[in-house]
Amino acid sequence: MAERIGGLVVQLRQMGRHPEGSIFQMDRSPAASQISDRSIAVASSLEDAAKEVAEAASWTNFDLTVVTLAQCYGVVRFSPHAYAGNQQSVKAFSQFGDRILKPRLGPVLARKVSRESFAKVVANYEARYGKDGVSLGLQALQQASLEAERTAGFRLSEQSLGLLSALAEKAGCTPDELVERFNLQISSNGGDGAAVAAELLPPPPGRRGKKMALPTVGVIVALDVEFDAVRLMLSNEKPYRAEGSGGSREYLIGDIPSLRGGIHQVILAQTMAMGNNAAALRAGKMLEHFDGLDCVIMCGIGGGVPHPKLPENHVRLGDIVVSDRFGVIQTDLGKQKLGEFEHRHDPRPPSARMLEAVKILERDKLAGVRPWEGHLKAGLAARGYSRPDLSTDVVLDENGEPINHPIVSEPSPRVFLGPIASSNAVQGDFRKRDYLRDRFKVKAVEMEGSGIADATWEFGTVGYFDIRGICDYCDDRTKHLQTDTWKPYASMVAAAYLRSLLEAIPGG
Repeated sequence: MAERIGGLVVQLRQMGRHPEGSIFQMDRSPAASQISDRSIAVASSLEDAAKEVAEAASWTNFDLTVVTLAQCYGVVRFSPHAYAGNQQSVKAFSQFGDRILKPRLGPVLARKVSRESFAKVVANYEARYGKDGVSLGLQALQQASLEAERTAGFRLSEQSLGLLSALAEKAGCTPDELVERFNLQISSNGGDGAAVAAELLPPPPGRRGKKMALPTVGVIVALDVEFDAVRLMLSNEKPYRAEGSGGSREYLIGDIPSLRGGIHQVILAQTMAMGNNAAALRAGKMLEHFDGLDCVIMCGIGGGVPHPKLPENHVRLGDIVVSDRFGVIQTDLGKQKLGEFEHRHDPRPPSARMLEAVKILERDKLAGVRPWEGHLKAGLAARGYSRPDLSTDVVLDENGEPINHPIVSEPSPRVFLGPIASSNAVQGDFRKRDYLRDRFKVKAVEMEGSGIADATWEFGTVGYFDIRGICDYCDDRTKHLQTDTWKPYASMVAAAYLRSLLEAIPGG
């Protein structure tokens, strides 16, 4: 910020034909540069530069001079992206522009610039460039000059200046750290103009360079019951809202300890709606808010793809399906031809790190180690859930007759690795389900995974993974018996596997 404003001040001096060196002088070392010095230097430098330009024998470019002055003010007041730190610090610097900088520039402009000239500058600028931060700065300074005519100017008292200077001593840190860690509040102080107070705040998570553990894993769910299930697997949970306006800013931050040392800090978020579009938007926002993520995991319920003729591939209700190296297949992306749909999905391999962790769990499973069972049991007990009655676990043939499930020796819930089909339509056609099984060898069907895959692929440095607990068989003939009945259990079993997966990966 200081460098940008300093450059603009130099331009102002050149317009005023002032031959001296840089006006914006200060000790730039982190230890010596205090936030109070910077604040007063900005206000004093711009005030002096405005006076010099206004008093110059000739103005080489009146419009450009006033516009540049407004740009200086606009950097402070209307460009929050120019500052590091959280929303409170951005608000504080906006208040600094309103309560200190604008009142000091206003009297200068009131004495040297007529109302008509100022109005013409504003009109000319907006006609050429439209309304932007500089335009807002021009309007604000125009209003300040009119106010100065009525009030004969404004000046900070020595007491207020002392309060500003005391900020650095109170902070005990560099200016950059002060911006990131403190809520600077500049408010009215009666007759002498302004008062300053500082309040220690926690630094916002998710930005590199903060003195805290960075979140490395993002988890996205679509349903309330899925959110609650994942939440039960976290410890030290706390809510967090990302700065800015609009939706998709609410998060839950929690920890999952690794059995191999360290802790994973996990960010949990819920989509605004069902479907791949909503999932992609939520993942994009998450990656924007937390730039230290290594992987985004979609965790929740899905429809199972049974295969009674091949017991090793026969997925049942309550089982777990996770991505294999073929990842998620977007089955509704392609070209509809006469009597045929041409699939044109892009290959999206999942996170290699997560696939490696799955292999660890698969090896341990051969030795009888199934950690997700313990997490599932604890989660079900915490909410008073239980595994639904097996009488609802019905698969029908094409004639509507029940099919006998093949007998397997592996205990439930079983874990399957395989491609997962994803589309924006709830699948209820058993013929389409079986077609996807035979064509792509999918083992589950869902509605968010390809959106997560596309968002992380576009980001470039982040992987994705998909975990599904099976709640129905994608068959409208049996959905009324299965979906709502198995949804709580399926959500919990997916969350239990998520915890087991992260436990198998060394934490931070």
